[in-house]
Amino acid sequence: MYPLLGAAALAAAFAATTGCPTQQSCQTDADCVDGLVCARDDEENVSVCSRPCAADLPCEAGLACIERGDGSFEGACLVVNGEVEVGDPCSGDRECRSGACEGGANPVCVEQCTDDQTCEDAANRCILDSVRRVCVPPTGDLPAGEACVDPRECASGTCVDPPDPIEGDPAPPVCADNCSEATDCPRGGDACVRLQGGARACLAPLADGLTCQASSACAGGFCLEDVDGSLKCASACVADLCADGFACVDDTEGHRVCMPQLDTRAAGEPCTTARECASGHCAHFATETEELGTLCADPCGENDTCSGGLVCWTDDNGTDVCGPAPGG
Repeated sequence: MYPLLGAAALAAAFAATTGCPTQQSCQTDADCVDGLVCARDDEENVSVCSRPCAADLPCEAGLACIERGDGSFEGACLVVNGEVEVGDPCSGDRECRSGACEGGANPVCVEQCTDDQTCEDAANRCILDSVRRVCVPPTGDLPAGEACVDPRECASGTCVDPPDPIEGDPAPPVCADNCSEATDCPRGGDACVRLQGGARACLAPLADGLTCQASSACAGGFCLEDVDGSLKCASACVADLCADGFACVDDTEGHRVCMPQLDTRAAGEPCTTARECASGHCAHFATETEELGTLCADPCGENDTCSGGLVCWTDDNGTDVCGPAPGG
């Protein structure tokens, strides 16, 4: 079961570092050549510079894609030292010639794979296991959309946590079809979403405010960088309006889109973006001779009315809002 998270830069990083020296000792990513990561090698009790890897970015021969264990759900390519053959007992990935040890309480070395057809034993299924896929005996044939606890139960070999809703409890993990693009998804309306770990699965399009990797995964059609550097789904504003909890702002290309509110400041409080205001509106009030400030503001009422001594300011490109009266 794998949560979702965008990682678009991973492929570029991998391509940029092909042919660069790896396995040099390090303490942080900053000690490594650009594009490499500093990964802990528990077997050698040292951290080394390594190429990043994922389910869709496998390592070169002789290396195993090992989850970094730093909360990133990303992998690093580490040297395989083991001689244990597929089917024999193991205690860690790098003991195995295949670079993969799997099996719960009684783990054995297993083949790595890209789909069922690449498993040498036709009785095995190619399942998603963190940052790689491996061949194991299936335990069920659940279709996409059914609840699961283990990818072995799913006909697709993929059991994934759906994206957490903005409000409410997280949904339970479900089986999901595998894909490379949206046209691979047999269930109408599904998007091909990249998961943390690099695999792609067919899931319902992501709602505004959820983490994304590509616009094609978002119901609203936009996957935009947020103020914290993460990527979030967004949709276009309708008449400069958004759903509760969202504010209409300009993206870097000038589109008016709905992004999650960052604060709930009242009308009249200073602001730098509409996302700080409970009303979803932040306006700069000024005349040719007077500067009145950039403030959170409420929309004007019927017939351009405002209360509390405020006046209605018109905005040719958005919503008319109530602000301080000039000369007041």
